Amino acid sequence: ETYQSILSILGYETFQFTSPFTALNSMENEHFDLLISDYDMPGMNGLELLRSFYSRRPGFPVIIISGFAGFPGAMFRSEFRDQMISFMNKPVTLKELGRSLEVVDFFYRLSRLKLE
Repeated sequence: ETYQSILSILGYETFQFTSPFTALNSMENEHFDLLISDYDMPGMNGLELLRSFYSRRPGFPVIIISGFAGFPGAMFRSEFRDQMISFMNKPVTLKELGRSLEVVDFFYRLSRLKLE
């Protein structure tokens, strides 16, 4: 809810899911421009979510937020090296999230230009 509030302040429309499974099912029917996810979730961690997510939407921009001390950033970087993933540590401020969104948006637009 905190991140949804921050994103609303920044002018973004958001959809909030309490389950990674619901989020994955929803992306089949809805159009999203970005996935922001916590790493530590019930039933599925962020690495598992990304594997499933990228099998459906490769190249899609993602922000992973974690307060987990043992966050496996190196694993993400090696397995998803060609993907646009931003990693953020909790707590995330409005300013930090805004900057991350700008960077992700820039690189996403740049990647779209390369495809055209």
